[in-house]
Amino acid sequence: MTLPAGAREVTRVGGGNINEAFSVTLDGARAFVKTRAEAAPGEYAAEATGLQWLAEPGVLRTPRVLELDEHYLALEWIPGGSLDDAGAEELGRGLAATHAAYEELAPLADGWRERVELYQLLPLLVHALLFGGSYAGAAERAARRYA
Repeated sequence: MTLPAGAREVTRVGGGNINEAFSVTLDGARAFVKTRAEAAPGEYAAEATGLQWLAEPGVLRTPRVLELDEHYLALEWIPGGSLDDAGAEELGRGLAATHAAYEELAPLADGWRERVELYQLLPLLVHALLFGGSYAGAAERAARRYA
């Protein structure tokens, strides 16, 4: 485990399934740090780039990258909480605007809507195998469309 050199008040927190996650104090402010010994070269840099891209439209609060290293990524701490109806609506509008910005940057190929069920078929089959229930019917309906 590697943490930023100036990290103080280090507390392990939940988050993710492959990294160790910590709340730390960096330069007097609370921060979230993710780290793990076997992180692939460039992994945290790619995540930092993705977070910066998500923040570009300015419509969703996205954690600011505070510090980046091959062995960790330190982000602005965003306190947990819950959304009221207005917050849920704001989040929905922000997600829609983010998707619209992505669609403008990298438009999907013609006919993509007709292929959605095809792309969903494998996860539906896995869920049907693992959980049964309504997943089996959904998988069958999707498969019939392409049979």
